[in-house]
Formats: sequence, C-alpha cells, structure tokens
Amino acid sequence: MKKILLTLPLLVLMSGPSMAASTTNMQVLLNIPASITVSATTLDFGSNDLAIAVSAQATVTVTASNSTSYAVALDAGNNVDVAGIRNLNNAGATTPLPYYLYQDSGESVQWGDNCTGGANTYSFGTCKTALTGTGSPQAYTVYGYIPGTTPTPPAGAYSDVVVVTVLVN
Repeated sequence: MKKILLTLPLLVLMSGPSMAASTTNMQVLLNIPASITVSATTLDFGSNDLAIAVSAQATVTVTASNSTSYAVALDAGNNVDVAGIRNLNNAGATTPLPYYLYQDSGESVQWGDNCTGGANTYSFGTCKTALTGTGSPQAYTVYGYIPGTTPTPPAGAYSDVVVVTVLVN
C-alpha cells in the first residue's frame, strides 16, 4: 500500500521556508537647557539723617530649572571707592556714604561677586553658593547696612546701582 507517499509532500508544504529577523537600536534624545531668570527689589534705606546706623532689606528672586546648580553674585556697584567699598553718592555731595550688603541678618557674611565665575569686583564679599533650582521662584534676602555717621551728610537723594548675576555651575 502506498498511502505513506501521499502524506509526505503535505508535510513539506506546511513547514515552508524560515524568515530571518534583524534588529537595531534607536537613540532617543532630549536636551533641556538650564533656564535662569532673576529679579531684584529696591533696597530702600528710606529718609534718615544717619545719626544712627540704618538697616534695610531687598529680595533677589531666582527661578532656575529643576536641579540646576547656581550661585548669586552682587557686584561692587557703580560707586565703589579706591578701597573697594560700595558707596551711595549724591550729585551735590562731596563725601560718599559707605554701605554694606550681607547674606545674613547677623551681618557677618558680606555679599559680593568673589567666587568661581564671578567678576571679582567686590573682594570683601562672596557669592551665595551651593544653590539648586527647583523650577519655581526662590527668594534670597539681601541685608543692607549703613553705619551711623557724624556730622550729618548733606541733604539729597543718594543712590547706587548693583548688578545681580546668577552663575550656573
């Protein structure tokens, strides 16, 4: 009996030719650059005859991308004297008024730009360092101080401009 011969070709047709597979990897990339914005309020010592010392506060607000390391630097201002001290000047006054900016309410750490990447225009103070962005605004208080002076300085409006710089580490 020849029944076996009829089933064999049927088995060959069912197995068919085998297919080869090939794979590769695809890179997926995204770059989110560090984003920094900074703003500052006015440091206003008000109206005072300076018979006694005067303190005031301002706020520097930094918004940095999440996990971005940064430092905040305050330069020497427009009216720094030859000794490197910040001063408030009045167009009609012959004697500038020294003032100081601090990172702490105890007035022990002067705020300047003497740090890595800083301009080093105010060597008496350091940058506020080791800060990390959260993606939300972060506020830092600047503590200003003018020592009392005698005699009373001439009347008028005294001012200075300090540049705030955020340095990405």
